[in-house]
Amino acid sequence: MKTLFLVKVGIVIAGLVAGGCSNSAKQEERIARDLLKSVLQFCREEDGTLRPVEAISAMSAVVGERCIDAAGEYKVRGHSFVPGQRVFSDKANALLCGDSGSEQLSAIPAKSVFGILRDQLAGSPYKHQFPDLVEVFGGFAERIGKPEDWGKVPLSLPEDQRPRRLPLRIAFDSRSPVDEALKAISSDKNKCLRVTTIALATLLNDVGNEIDRSVALKLALETVNGMAKTAPMTDEAIDNPTEAMREAQHNVIKVERRKSGDVNTRQP
Repeated sequence: MKTLFLVKVGIVIAGLVAGGCSNSAKQEERIARDLLKSVLQFCREEDGTLRPVEAISAMSAVVGERCIDAAGEYKVRGHSFVPGQRVFSDKANALLCGDSGSEQLSAIPAKSVFGILRDQLAGSPYKHQFPDLVEVFGGFAERIGKPEDWGKVPLSLPEDQRPRRLPLRIAFDSRSPVDEALKAISSDKNKCLRVTTIALATLLNDVGNEIDRSVALKLALETVNGMAKTAPMTDEAIDNPTEAMREAQHNVIKVERRKSGDVNTRQP
């Protein structure tokens, strides 16, 4: 009887845990949908139409900014870098694809940004369309530095497959509604990053029949990576950057967090 009782208790506990996980997943999906709806408001054309390229770029920019926030090495809304300046971070890289050094999509952690996208899109036609991660990271590092790319991510895609709106500006403009959508989980920055990534995966599934999926994934991964390594706009929207801002594209900074908690910056 005692053994039977313990078995029954175990089943009940397992059911409660499974139910809790299910409720958590449903909450994340609901928040992700609300979040996506908020971001898409900033991407529509004057006639109300929505270009998939603009939507993917915008949602990816939000994910990149939340990656900076989750890394916690400097404040998104109160940093001392030049907005648009490239700021590299090992911690941001770890959030994107783990810190094991693996270059294979299949081997990166499920909790990483690219791991979440991989798993969220696993049962879709996107499954075999993911770009090479070495090209995503290495290509960005090779293409940065051009003054005319201020506010943009230097993509590998041709001009007609790039967004017209600056991802840096979209991330800034959409902050308030994004904050509102994430309000229920705002104390957990890693969870906020996860939910924004789920929103991006949701968008990719929604527009999968309207855009070449390999283009969509390349745009998403390159933009997330690029914006996670770009200093955000702080307290003022910038439409026309100064010459000094443009030239800051050449001054790449590497941030590191010391044991004391202070942030160290240096040339990479």
